[in-house]
Amino acid sequence: MGTIIEITGTITKGQVAAMKARMFMPEYVKQAKDEEALGIAISQYTEWDGGAILRTLCYALEDANFHGECAEIQEKYPWAFEKES
Repeated sequence: MGTIIEITGTITKGQVAAMKARMFMPEYVKQAKDEEALGIAISQYTEWDGGAILRTLCYALEDANFHGECAEIQEKYPWAFEKES
């Protein structure tokens, strides 16, 4: 059984480092970007559902006060927002 990472509101650098160690080959871990590991985790969590990934991106943008950018994504990919699960 794999290691469970508990997330309590914030994802720590240590948690991301643990994710990278599990996701990547040992020779790649040092050069892997944190964003790459987080992106892979989101992709796997959503079961590679492009619409869910785009919605997750918009939630992250809105949380960071990039509302205009989220609106642009919603306009460009309306199909991803027609039926939110």
